[in-house]
Amino acid sequence: MGSRTLAFVILIALTIPALLSSGCADKQEAKVVFDTQHRPIFSSFEKMKGVFTEKGLEVVEGGIDDLGDARAYILTGPAHRVYEREIVDFVKGGGVLVIMIHIPPTNLMPLLKAFGMSADTSPIEHNVVKAIPSVETELSRDVESIVLYGAFRVSNPVFVEDKSVIRLSGEEKGVVGMKRFGEGYVILIGDDAAFMDTYIDSADNLKFVENLAEFILKNGKG
Repeated sequence: MGSRTLAFVILIALTIPALLSSGCADKQEAKVVFDTQHRPIFSSFEKMKGVFTEKGLEVVEGGIDDLGDARAYILTGPAHRVYEREIVDFVKGGGVLVIMIHIPPTNLMPLLKAFGMSADTSPIEHNVVKAIPSVETELSRDVESIVLYGAFRVSNPVFVEDKSVIRLSGEEKGVVGMKRFGEGYVILIGDDAAFMDTYIDSADNLKFVENLAEFILKNGKG
């Protein structure tokens, strides 16, 4: 083997591990953490996780200790109190926080207050709520309506109940809210059942989840 050939072989041997390492780093940058630390009441979000994976996100289960290289943190109906400062810092640094409410959200109030957001503690009177976009956002692309099942009204609305006939201001409430905070975003959804395996195919719920995945890829900083 000539010296040039040997040098080429050595170069390839050194380059391949570096490329593989780079690929792993890129994958880690697209990590999404589905919270288990705060005891979500339900865990049947496999279709939602599948959409995230198809869009190029790495889905893991965990808690605040896993946020270091994550782009998003998903709280699906947590039963325990959520208050950790690490979550606020995560969003401020560029992460996307998605909160889905299941029980009356008194356990979320300290966290929501830190973001300047709020949610009602009593659910909407009717169990099935059809919601429409109130403002145009990346979440509403090609979404005419979503259906929620036992929802709470939230601040900073981007989706509102279908009965609304006027454009809502940021001071009024809807069923999906979104707010920029620091370099990141908080998305507050007044229901978790809407995106569980049983109901995700209702209306444009699945398209909403696809938009959410793309939003995280574009805007989340891991």
